[in-house]
Amino acid sequence: MNDSVATGIVSGTLGAAAHLVFSWLAQAAGISRTTLLRVAAAVVLRNAPPMGPITIITGVTSHFVIGAVFGVGLAWLMAGTGRDWAVVKGLAYGAFLWLVPYSLITPFFVPDVIVRPDAPSALVLLASHLVYGYVTVRTALALRFSTR
Repeated sequence: MNDSVATGIVSGTLGAAAHLVFSWLAQAAGISRTTLLRVAAAVVLRNAPPMGPITIITGVTSHFVIGAVFGVGLAWLMAGTGRDWAVVKGLAYGAFLWLVPYSLITPFFVPDVIVRPDAPSALVLLASHLVYGYVTVRTALALRFSTR
């Protein structure tokens, strides 16, 4: 696939799926008190019920759209810098997404009780952003990403 936008959408969507599953597993294991689904829903629906059907539908939809958009950003980064150190670039991109959009901007729109309920949850969300970057960049490479 030589189109950076299409590559970014596909790889970002798959990265978002891994991102979401990781946060769900951490919550199911009792490590985290929140999931990316709830955070994504709260960006759109400020007073969404904790896990009602509207929250789930809105959270899944917004999470995958956000993942696809940021996937395009990573694809453009890779197109501009090449494939060297791709995994490191993917992990750094995931860490950047956790630091800037999630940690610094999201709190202006989402209550802290959802974004930062406790330290283990924050660390799980950092790890899940690293998973997003890793899966997104590996998928982009697997799609025979062109570095024109």
